[in-house]
This record gives sequence, structure tokens and C-alpha cells, in this order.
Amino acid sequence: MATLLEAIYAKYFSPSESDFSHIDIKFYFTSFDKQKDVSECVGETLVMDNCGIAGFGSENDLRSICGRVKELSVSGNVIEDWNEVAKLLRTMELFWLNLSKNPLSEICQLSDIECNLRTLVLNQTGITWSALTTVLQICCGLEELHISQNGFDTVQLPEDGGVHEGLRSLFCFENGLNSWNDVLRLGQAFPHLEVLVIAGNRLGDVGDEPIGETFRNLRALNISQNHVNSWETVDKLNHVEQLSDLKVSGVPLLQKYPKDMSRALTVARLPNVSYLNGSYVDEDERETSERAFIRHHQFDVNKPPRYAELDSKHGPIDPLVEIDLSPERIVEVTVKFEEHMCKRLINVTQTVAQFKKKMEPFVGHPAHKFRLFYIDPAALGVYGPEEMRFPQKCLYTYHVKNGDHFEIDLK
Repeated sequence: MATLLEAIYAKYFSPSESDFSHIDIKFYFTSFDKQKDVSECVGETLVMDNCGIAGFGSENDLRSICGRVKELSVSGNVIEDWNEVAKLLRTMELFWLNLSKNPLSEICQLSDIECNLRTLVLNQTGITWSALTTVLQICCGLEELHISQNGFDTVQLPEDGGVHEGLRSLFCFENGLNSWNDVLRLGQAFPHLEVLVIAGNRLGDVGDEPIGETFRNLRALNISQNHVNSWETVDKLNHVEQLSDLKVSGVPLLQKYPKDMSRALTVARLPNVSYLNGSYVDEDERETSERAFIRHHQFDVNKPPRYAELDSKHGPIDPLVEIDLSPERIVEVTVKFEEHMCKRLINVTQTVAQFKKKMEPFVGHPAHKFRLFYIDPAALGVYGPEEMRFPQKCLYTYHVKNGDHFEIDLK
């Protein structure tokens, strides 16, 4: 295990040149006959993921080497002491910090920290709600928070945890949440949320929860890969008046329909949503979707509430005419053998072998004793008769139609 400073030096410089024995620390390396201060190699963005880091070293060394860093990622390390994190917050003017995949579940009381963080990523840290409350009290200027994949099946923010007015974006996917009341608790703790990602949980349908009153500023919502299974839930999203960007893919409700139809029915129900599942909804798509919605429900006994609005907007819409473009199954053809001719109604889905078998009484010979030829009168002068040599091939593959001819010759 290493400190952040040791990991930086191991990543960028020769380990034999390191010296952490004094405070006024400088590292040098020679490249093209130039010496360069190590601190000049560490810019505003520093990524030190999966480096075995357990701590961050002395605060003076952090100031000296990482003083310019504004964005830091130390994901996938072995940091488990929040006092080590506190060193970062005291000594570096970070506004973006990724601590994902570090075992930072518990926290002690931290103080004397002035934090400028605007984005904090705590995915897969195992952090508890009480620990998160402490972090939020320290990072009072936080605007974006990531707490995904932490095994939260409920939201347990303490009642005295306060309201965090500044948070605008919350990412809480794949946590196992199964109640919209928990989602409301998030909205109450973060009343000015504009972006909420709760995909990949176990949320079912919205009941009487006042989602519109709770999320007054929400403009982007991701509820994909949940257990939503009713159109009533989609309709209730209209109560979130600022909502313009919705992701709702991979839910049981929409898997009942073809992809284009599920999108059209969703667009038609949500007049204020201009982005659905990442794609812009233009005026043409909205009109087409609304008309499809009317056609889909026009014969329903209990029409959805949105139907009356769209019917008033677009007026009566005729059902789409269904045109059957499939080939005819039964056709009349002429069959000739020597001087004999007959007309037959045949099913073109049968195979050549089946057709020849049915012609045995007419020919007077078993099927294996004669050959069958197909003649298209319209193309006879160009192609001539075509021998039907493949017993398992269906007649419709020859494009047999009314008025065509067949000829039979003995082998």
C-alpha cells in the first residue's frame, strides 16, 4: 500500500529518486537533458485509479505537489479512513473528487474543513446514510452527488440531517430502492434537484405519492430498468411540471409493445417532454405519436385521460387501412400431360413433392416416374419452362399465380 504522493512518483518517476524525509520536497527527472519540478507535472486533473493508495501523505507535501489539482480521481484504491480524505479537503482546492470503490463506509466526526467541492462521487463505497449526512454537512456547496451501487434498499437520511439546498444532480442507480416514498425522501432532502438518476432499482408504479409537489425543479429523470408496469405512472410524471428529459427504457410496461409503438404512446402522454430516452422529440414526431395514440385507443371502452385532449386537438382520425401484401395462398392453374389438360385450385404453400403426389391420379404414374415444369405465360418467351427439381421447395417460391401453367413429362 502507498500514499498518493508515493503513487504519483511511482507512476511518473524512478522510485530510486524519491525522498520523503523532509518537508520541502522536490522530485526531479531528466528528460532530453532538462530537469523538471515534479509539481509541474501534476496539472489540474489527476487520475490515480487502482494504484493501491491507502492514504494521502502529509498535508504540506500535498500542498507542494498537488497544489494545482482541481479534479482528482482515486477510484479503486484501499482508502478507508475519512480523516485521510479530510486532508485532501483541507489542503487542496478540489471541485471534483471521485472516491468510488474505496471502503469508506463509516465516518467519524470531521471538523475544521472548508470544502469547495462541487461534485463528489461515492459509488460502490458502502457508505452509510449517517456517514453521508456528515459528508453533506462538510460539503455544503455540493452541486452533484453520485451514490450508486451502495446497496441502499431504503433511504435513511436522519430527520435532523438538514436540507441541502445547493444540490442539483443526484445519481442513485442500482441501489435496490423499491418504494417511491424513498424517492420522495431524496426530493425532500434535496429540494432543488434538477437531475435525478434512479435507474436500475426495483421501483414499481407510482401511487398517491406527491411527486409533482416534491420535485418542483426537476427537469431530467432516469427511471430505466425499474419495475414500472402501468401507464398511470407515466401519466403522473406530467405532475412534474419542469420535466423535459425522461429516460424510461427497459421497463415491463414498454416491453409489451413494439419499440416504435411504445415510444409513440409515451410521447403522446407527455406533452412537456422534449427528450425521450436520449432522443429529441420534434414537432413531426409528436404529431405522428399523438395520432397513433388516438388510433390505438379510439375503440377502447375506458379511454385514458389524455385521449380527450388529443381528440379535441386533432379531431376525428380514420383508422389506418390494413393492406394484406402477402401472396395468395390458393390460385387456379392449368396442368398439361401429353394431350390431357385440366384446371386445378392449388395451395402454393405446399411443396413440389406434395404437388406431384396429388398429380399421380391425373398422370397415371407415381411421382418419381415423371418430371414437373412450371410455366409463367408472361415470361415464356424469355425464360421458357422451369423444371421444379427440388422436392422440398414450396410452390410460392416460384411466384405461382392465377393463370400459370404446369407441364408434366415422363422420365
